Amino acid sequence: MTSRLPYLHERKTGDHLRPPLYEELREGEDYTPVSFVPDVNAVEAYCNALGIDGDAYLKTKRTAPSGLVMKELMWLYMTHYDRSTLRGVHVHETARFHAEIPLGAPLVFKGRVREKYLKRGRKYFINESEAYDIDGRLLVSQANTEIIEFESPATVQPSEKKDAGAEQKLAPAIPTVDQTDIVAEREVTATREGIGLFSGVMDGFRSIHSDPLEAVRQGFPDVVAQGMMGLCWLSEMAYAELGMQWARNGNITGTFLKPILAGSRFDARLVRIANDLTSQMAMQGSLADQLGNSPLVSKLWLTVSV
Repeated sequence: MTSRLPYLHERKTGDHLRPPLYEELREGEDYTPVSFVPDVNAVEAYCNALGIDGDAYLKTKRTAPSGLVMKELMWLYMTHYDRSTLRGVHVHETARFHAEIPLGAPLVFKGRVREKYLKRGRKYFINESEAYDIDGRLLVSQANTEIIEFESPATVQPSEKKDAGAEQKLAPAIPTVDQTDIVAEREVTATREGIGLFSGVMDGFRSIHSDPLEAVRQGFPDVVAQGMMGLCWLSEMAYAELGMQWARNGNITGTFLKPILAGSRFDARLVRIANDLTSQMAMQGSLADQLGNSPLVSKLWLTVSV
């Protein structure tokens, strides 16, 4: 029963937390299962953070966004490792949506450290986690790749010119396509208030995502959005177009190229790409500022129902 499980945010504080250091990571170690309830308050905060209308969830469908659960699952490792001393960077995300999520239904989160490895002098680990309903039905599964013990740059400033190499870095991950079939397009803004809401400012934790002073201390001019915020914008655009097909069969991956600073505006776009044997529909997702710079590259697709 989920009533016997600790709540997600309760496990993020306490004497059980270990230092978020590479040598402390234990491959294959399961986290303590926790409970999470995607209630009205959580859905409203998520929708307000992204600047989207929540009525489709709260009034029409009475469901919770799959993206909301995806982002909460990403943080599950913080129930074992002390987030107050964490110096990490989320570099890649992959998630699958298996079923719609009833609004207010208690969920069970399970997860583990899948692996850790060294690459080009940096320390990486992969957090793997899943959300189930109380009957054991899988709803969302995800894996986030993090750099741990990351040293922040001395300063990070908004782009002033086109970064010609950004898209080429992700060329192997995203097929080359003729981007003529636009599925959805909208302008999004990473406001300071939205960044704070998305990053859980309501639970009182201060970080570069919610505290301007901490952001400046780590070399940023203002608070920085989580890369997951960009993926959730794209996920909500897919949901607006595909509805329950997205909640039941959606897949999304993203690689994060650069920080999203407060005040940044982007054109968010989903472009249809060629279908293949593994999907009913595939889309390339992107954010681009006025200079064409992109903080992430993403792919979204629907799994074929068998």
